[in-house]
Amino acid sequence: GPSGGGPALRSMRRFCLNGKSRGFSGPVTPTGPGRITVSGQEWWILWVDSGYRTLAVGSPDGSFGFVLDRGVVAQDRLIAARELFDFNGYDTRKFVPF
Repeated sequence: GPSGGGPALRSMRRFCLNGKSRGFSGPVTPTGPGRITVSGQEWWILWVDSGYRTLAVGSPDGSFGFVLDRGVVAQDRLIAARELFDFNGYDTRKFVPF
């Protein structure tokens, strides 16, 4: 944490990846600017919009990515996230909003 050197956050989430529900539970540890480790997996924060409403996260190897939003993601931010994933080499054919 901020004073003890351990993780400051703990994640307990369920994601749908490749059509399968996957649970993640464990410490979230910052590993560098825009880099975190969640349950032993490195995740990159690829983009945050200027209003901090939409967040794009992906794995460094491009095997998965997702977009989180504080509400219903606006079409312009969804397009920006898709373009960002495409620019970074992710397979955007699998980009499915739900």
